[in-house]
Amino acid sequence: MIRYTKGASNTLFYWWGGINRHLLVPSVIYLLFLVALYYVQRRWVLFQIDCSTSGLSMLGSLTVFLLVFRMNQSMARNNEATERTDEMFGEMDFLVHSVCAFMAGAKEDLLHDVVSGQAPRTEEELQQMRLHGELATAIRIHVVRLCVAFGVSCLLYFRVLTAMADAQGILEEEDLIQIVFLHSRLQSLLYEEEMEVVDQYLCITRETDKGEAEYRAEVGRFRIARQKAGLLIRPRHAGDNSEEGCNFVQQTSDIAPPLPKVILGMLMEVCHQPLAQKWGYPERVLNLIASIAADALDQLTHLSGLIMRPVSLAYYQHCRVIVIIFSIMWPLVTEVGENQMGAIFDNIVFPFVVYWAMSGLERLAEMMENPVGDDDTDINLLQQLHELEVGAQLAFELAEKRRSALRRTLARVCPSYMESGKAAQRKSPPMVAPAHFEDHFCWLPIPTVIAEGMVLKHGHVDHVHSAFFEGHIAEFRSFLRRALKRHSAGRRSIYEAIPQDAESEELKVYPEAGADTTMGIIQRDCNGFWHYLAFRSVLTSNLGAGELTRQALWRKRMVHLMGQDHPAAELLQTDSQDTARSVLLRPIMGPRPRKHHVSEALMQAAPRGVPKAQDPKAGYGASDKGPGSPNDLMGSPHAGSGPMPRGGDLLREMDSSPGGHFKDTFPQPPNPPRQAPWSGEDRSSFHP
Repeated sequence: MIRYTKGASNTLFYWWGGINRHLLVPSVIYLLFLVALYYVQRRWVLFQIDCSTSGLSMLGSLTVFLLVFRMNQSMARNNEATERTDEMFGEMDFLVHSVCAFMAGAKEDLLHDVVSGQAPRTEEELQQMRLHGELATAIRIHVVRLCVAFGVSCLLYFRVLTAMADAQGILEEEDLIQIVFLHSRLQSLLYEEEMEVVDQYLCITRETDKGEAEYRAEVGRFRIARQKAGLLIRPRHAGDNSEEGCNFVQQTSDIAPPLPKVILGMLMEVCHQPLAQKWGYPERVLNLIASIAADALDQLTHLSGLIMRPVSLAYYQHCRVIVIIFSIMWPLVTEVGENQMGAIFDNIVFPFVVYWAMSGLERLAEMMENPVGDDDTDINLLQQLHELEVGAQLAFELAEKRRSALRRTLARVCPSYMESGKAAQRKSPPMVAPAHFEDHFCWLPIPTVIAEGMVLKHGHVDHVHSAFFEGHIAEFRSFLRRALKRHSAGRRSIYEAIPQDAESEELKVYPEAGADTTMGIIQRDCNGFWHYLAFRSVLTSNLGAGELTRQALWRKRMVHLMGQDHPAAELLQTDSQDTARSVLLRPIMGPRPRKHHVSEALMQAAPRGVPKAQDPKAGYGASDKGPGSPNDLMGSPHAGSGPMPRGGDLLREMDSSPGGHFKDTFPQPPNPPRQAPWSGEDRSSFHP
């Protein structure tokens, strides 16, 4: 829904986001009819009908009643959809916070241990704590990415449902652009084994008739797969990276279920893993998780019904017919007076204004009938999805990076803790290295072709009109590329991942625009967002080789089938000169391993007879023993130089090490060089 300033006088004349542009064409046609009828009645008295207007008054009252009643019903549907989408995304946010908070993990810095003094830790206990911490971290990572994937799948599902309800499943150009973008987001969150399941149940076919391709979507039904047209998105088995011709591919599944239910099943499987585990949560937490999943599924079902069950045809037809009858009858039975100016108002102006008002109610009812569509009055689902991503990062950081410090502060109200001198140790590093959100996830810029629709339909109406008066609407995407500063110095493309350790000066690629200019207003808009969340493991070359090959083959097939000139295909082409290009699903750089210094914690906790760390800068596993000793951290190749690889064999091995300061994506040019804070090497040396 487009934003505006309440009470502003300009709201009467707004073009984008208002109702006037939708009423212009039918109102002008009706005005021409009124002028022609007035001319005929003036010239030929035969066409002047002299009758009582009591019947016309009753007909007008009935027409207004039906239109207002329909408008109220559409407004009720819109309010219900707003409430249910808020609850659905709120349930997903609560699920992420609940799972991240309830996970026991390494059980470090519990209140009792902090107040009474931590018991000495042996090497076996430290290994067990690290293992539990890794397992808990793996579950948190999977819950975050699958909850975000659930939100993305809901947007894709609603787009398909809207096409089925309005156009028999035929996808228009704007639909294909959104579907390609959302499907790319799913690929940036899911492993290839999971994408195999998603693509198997996603039914989008390409049908060719007289040389013109038509794209059709189906969902929520059974059909004989081998009798349908070829698939646009081919289901590819995990590990199958063989080259293929972009030809006809039959469907492999006879059912096309709602995609959010597929993702929800994966999410529930992850939430079941920590049950009754020492590093997880007790079994009674399952009641809460099941309740959250049931509520989210209930909201999804009701939203699907609002989209697929519009107002009945009989009621819709009756409203349209009675409006047309009233609009024709009024000027016919109105007497043409001798006063020409009065006759013009009675026969032309007043009927025109009344028709404009009634057609406005009818048009508003149509726009609000499907509140999750693509109109100016519809819900901004991308905003709700972005809030879910922000909440997921918050939940992860509170449970990982901030948990130790927050737990230690709880002991500061205990007199025995403050008097014993243990309070001075509250800043010592934890024994188990916390996971960092940016080591596993990254923020990628939203393509300008998507950002254009976000600004025009959900941005501020003043920004759009200012861009129009300055002549930017004709090339609005190019204007947005210049206005949205979404990358840092040295980046080759604005579609690269955002570095988490970039300084403020490094982010100033373009100078700040003036506060009074349209570019400056858009830059300072606190309601705008221009990035989305992606999972590093499926976009990093050394971790997700299978995923990268699968994504490259998917891009090749989509561009070939849709054609290089199709706007949706331009989202995937790297050599296109159009400003809609987006290098979606391009490989990014993996994070550099962090060095977690815990020598002080080990020295404080090590009992007699247990070797302490030699070097105060050494990490886990640094001891006076060589490889293979008990302090070698189970023979980890990372011993002495950083933490063990985070992992756990839950859904898939997390073989990415917890990173540190890093550069995210493409190689940087060596000019200007910059010294990395962790070494004397040039930062550009960390890129291939």
